[in-house]
Amino acid sequence: MFDTHVLPILNYSCELWCTPKENSSIESVQLKYHRFLLGVKHNTCSAGVSGELGLFPIYVNQHIQLIEYFCRLHQVCPSRLVRKAFNTLYMLHNCGFHTWIARVLTILDNNNVVYDYDRVSQNNTCSSFVSCFIENIRSMYISEGFASASNLLLIVMDLVLGGKKVTSHISDHRDIAFRSSFTHLAVSS
Repeated sequence: MFDTHVLPILNYSCELWCTPKENSSIESVQLKYHRFLLGVKHNTCSAGVSGELGLFPIYVNQHIQLIEYFCRLHQVCPSRLVRKAFNTLYMLHNCGFHTWIARVLTILDNNNVVYDYDRVSQNNTCSSFVSCFIENIRSMYISEGFASASNLLLIVMDLVLGGKKVTSHISDHRDIAFRSSFTHLAVSS
C-alpha cells in the first residue's frame, strides 16, 4: 500500500530534486510505516527494519530514477528542445556553473561509476551504464550496512565476553544466514 499510494507522491519529480545524500524527512515517513507494518517499537534500528523487509532506502531508488532519466536525456534526438536544454546545462557545468549535471556527476562519483558523455549517448551503452550503476549503488549500501552490523556484532561480543579483546572479523556480506539472524536480533531488541 505504501509503495503504490504514498511513495509516488514522495518521489514526484525526484529526478530533478533528489540530493546526493539521503533525505531524512522522506526516509522517516517510510520507516514509520515499516515499523508500524512490522509491529516494532519506534526506536527499533532502521537497518534492522529495512533488512527484515528486504528493502533499500528511498534515496537508493531515487538515485536510480535520476540516472535512468539522465540516460534518457542522452538518447533524445539532438534537435529536440529537451536535448538542447540538456546540452546547455552540460556546457554550463563545463564552464564552472553549479547545475543539475553537477549533482548527477556527484551521485555517480559517490557510487564509483565512471561517466563518459560520448559512450553513454549510445543506446546499448546506456542500458549497461544504468545496470552498472544499479549494481554499484545496491552493493555499496549492503556493504555499508554489513560493515556497521559487523562492528556492532564485535561490540556486542566484547560486552558478552566481559571486555576480552575480540579479534574475529566477518568479511563476507553475502552470508545470508548471518544477515538474517543479525536482522532478527536487531529488530527484536
